[in-house]
Amino acid sequence: MDTYGDPDWVYHTTIAKVWGLLAAKFVEAPIIPFNATDYATAFASYVATIKKQAAAATSSNNTYSLHNLTTAVHAFGAAAVALDAEAADLTSLLSMSTSSDLVSAATKAKVAAVNHKYKHLERQFLYSGGLDERHWFKHVVFAPGRWTGYAGATLPGLVESVEDEDTKNFAKWEAIVVERVEAAVKLLKA
Repeated sequence: MDTYGDPDWVYHTTIAKVWGLLAAKFVEAPIIPFNATDYATAFASYVATIKKQAAAATSSNNTYSLHNLTTAVHAFGAAAVALDAEAADLTSLLSMSTSSDLVSAATKAKVAAVNHKYKHLERQFLYSGGLDERHWFKHVVFAPGRWTGYAGATLPGLVESVEDEDTKNFAKWEAIVVERVEAAVKLLKA
């Protein structure tokens, strides 16, 4: 570092300050600053991408259907919008209060419920069986690509099934992803 990376330690000091400010912001924020709607929007774009890949790979012998996944992702988007609206309403309500002592127990319970949903949302996308031939990768939305080192891939089970022209495995992975998305919807609606 002294010779090539950051000789005066300017970047290290700066990033430590940024991390410190982020930590302070997170600790002080009554609602976790997360946006589930952005997640749902990105998820929908990943599904649109896999639809294009599947359409390009479709031959007379191979057909791929994403109807169930599309429906589940739409429901996820609606649930995410509702959760983010609830979080925004609570944030607005809390910003009008001058003291945490003046916040009702019901409001505190709502804040705890919203934060619980944000904290546990990502966990809903874990599949205990892991990816085919790489069981240690459990996330059904994001994982390193099979041939890209650690470069990220989205919906890896589906993408790899299309690449392998394996419609049976594609159907298996669509069902797995749908199950995980439905679990996320259930969490957000709880």
